Amino acid sequence: MSMRFLADRVGSPSSSGATSQWRLRSAPIVQAVTPALVVFLVHACTLAPTVTGEDSGELITAAYFFGVPHPPGYPLWTILCGAWLHLIPFGSVAWRANLFSAACTSLAVGMLAACLRRLRFRNLPATVAAVSAGLTAAVWSQSVIAEVYTLNLAVMSLLMWLVVRWRQDGNLRWLRAASFVLGLGMCNHHILGFAALALVIYVVSTRPGLLRDFPLVVRCFGSFVIGLMPYGFLLWAGRREVPVNWGEVTTFGALWEHVTRGQYYSDHPIEAPLPQTTAFFLARQYYGLTWLVHNFTPLLVPLLAAGAIQLVRYRRNRGVALLALLLTLCCGPLFLYYGGPLPDRQDEFVGKVFLTPLAFAVAIALAAGAEWLRRAVRHARVQMPNAWRHRAGATLVVAIPLAPLTVHWDENNMRRYWFAEDHARNMLACMLPNALVFPSGDHNTFPLIYLVHVEKQRPDVTIADKYGYIDLALYRDMPENPGKPRTPEQREAIEKWLIETARRPVYYTVRKPSPVEGATMEPVGIVYHLRPAGVHLDTESCWENIRYRNLDEPTGLLDYAATNILADYYFARGVHCAEQGQIEEALQFFDRTLEYAQDIKEIYNNVGSALAEAGRLDEAIGRYEYAAKLDWRYTPARWNLARIFKSAGRFDWSAKVFEDLTRAAPGDFRPFGELGFLYRDAFGDLPRARHWWYESLRLNPRQPQIIQALAHSEEPDGAPRAPPASGPSAEVPVAHHDDRRPS
Repeated sequence: MSMRFLADRVGSPSSSGATSQWRLRSAPIVQAVTPALVVFLVHACTLAPTVTGEDSGELITAAYFFGVPHPPGYPLWTILCGAWLHLIPFGSVAWRANLFSAACTSLAVGMLAACLRRLRFRNLPATVAAVSAGLTAAVWSQSVIAEVYTLNLAVMSLLMWLVVRWRQDGNLRWLRAASFVLGLGMCNHHILGFAALALVIYVVSTRPGLLRDFPLVVRCFGSFVIGLMPYGFLLWAGRREVPVNWGEVTTFGALWEHVTRGQYYSDHPIEAPLPQTTAFFLARQYYGLTWLVHNFTPLLVPLLAAGAIQLVRYRRNRGVALLALLLTLCCGPLFLYYGGPLPDRQDEFVGKVFLTPLAFAVAIALAAGAEWLRRAVRHARVQMPNAWRHRAGATLVVAIPLAPLTVHWDENNMRRYWFAEDHARNMLACMLPNALVFPSGDHNTFPLIYLVHVEKQRPDVTIADKYGYIDLALYRDMPENPGKPRTPEQREAIEKWLIETARRPVYYTVRKPSPVEGATMEPVGIVYHLRPAGVHLDTESCWENIRYRNLDEPTGLLDYAATNILADYYFARGVHCAEQGQIEEALQFFDRTLEYAQDIKEIYNNVGSALAEAGRLDEAIGRYEYAAKLDWRYTPARWNLARIFKSAGRFDWSAKVFEDLTRAAPGDFRPFGELGFLYRDAFGDLPRARHWWYESLRLNPRQPQIIQALAHSEEPDGAPRAPPASGPSAEVPVAHHDDRRPS
């Protein structure tokens, strides 16, 4: 007899009857609050005390000032978290934002437990399954920092509850409510669409006639559109002068580009498309399987399998099995097919958090497995009193969440996580007053944004590059303003104008060729100062102010941002030693850098460039080759390899790498042009040179140097001509690269 049936049967007006009725109807609330409270306490005990890496600093600043964060804008999260930050009266702003993530996860876990109870699972299995899902590694990692994924889980759980509630009583108002909630959820993170697709298929498969109910379809669609209204917040926020105003969303066209992530699709338009092969698909699915095993721990995998078998085995569970199967397939294999991680550590880091809905989808099978375990122990053929078997079964079920709790505690315990805040403070300590800084990489940029704008640390510092492009507000007065830069040439022109007109100390977080004449990049601590000619810099004293608390107090937690920060610190130490002529010490620091790099291709490329600058060309080649091996589409390492081979007279190898570049970046005209000059000057093969030049001109017809070279090569005498003075350089590469932006 169901709990709801008992509650409905109680109708006595007596006080005792009213009390019983209240207890029965409040039971589902208590059953949802209990797992939510357990998970909240665990996450609160492991909460990060301050700003963390990845998107944390940018998101916190956007929420605090009600601005516009990176695409697609996350207006629902920004509004709710911003209100939370201003309502909570204690703790730092970053800590409050981290606490908001923990609160969203607890809400998600409570709704998941309520949904499992609606699916007719008993209270104990439903509770332990929901708690276990909340303690998986990926969900836990996002619950102790400021991120948008836990709110996504809360919306997903609410959607599941609404659909299950509709399936039970048939009231169409629950479908309209689910449509509205789906619209709200799409204002947070679009990954919700995979779970929503599963729920839509579930609804249609159980009641196909709903598609013919045109008024219902119109009302549901209208509710969904109403739920999208928070996107209007971006149009309001985009017109305000706030520290984080990504894309300046002031028109519907800009709003559409922001919501559809147009910036990210235009960042690397010349790259080759990903190979959609069977092996590539299987590699993604294998990653999803290993993700599942790691998150639920190998101890619970047999229980998941047993639960899945139980769902399929009994006819009365077929509806629950269908829901679990659809959610698992859409949040797992389907997502991995369209947007799963690549064989690259940064992409795997992103894929890890994108798979968090899969943990809640699999929780249905875990609840079934927990019920099976309890029944199996209760009916085991052992000489034991019935009461003891009942207690043993309940004890084993209660112990289920202990597996992810103990296994993932050290992995997600961020109570002593100071990497990002210390890194930002150390960068600011290396800068002169009134500095202008061009940071690169999320772990450099976003903590700086938080410290400067929210904590008011060094408000004299201007962060020029917050969004992967220069802040539009900084060059509104630029003659022939190109607006948002679309090409590297536009970016370089804006950067040069800003530096020349600002007349301020200029800093970068990676070394690059000077954008202005007569200036050089000089390492100062963990940043690079753009030193004008004739200006003396103090490059020693700032090292006395650089402190990392987690170096002196080791922590078991080294997430993606922490490894980037440590690698950058030891790399800067190595560069400093190399500048002082201490090559052996520099090599030791570079080796330490690669210990933390953990297959981060940008760091291997940067170490290769530093070794090339120190004259250790063979070692530099090894680092470049490894960076290129990590990601065959990673072009900076291949460019450096091609040029270093060319400078060493190894023209065959240089030509091979340039040809690899034409396949990795078929839309880039530069490798084709380089091959033309290489075949002309090194091999004397004019027909082959002309072939590559014509390919380069096909991509970019405005190349006077190649046009001139073609004209000379086609003169009647057919004699090779010397390249113009502005031809390709054969110097040893010194270019560093840093584009570690996992957003």
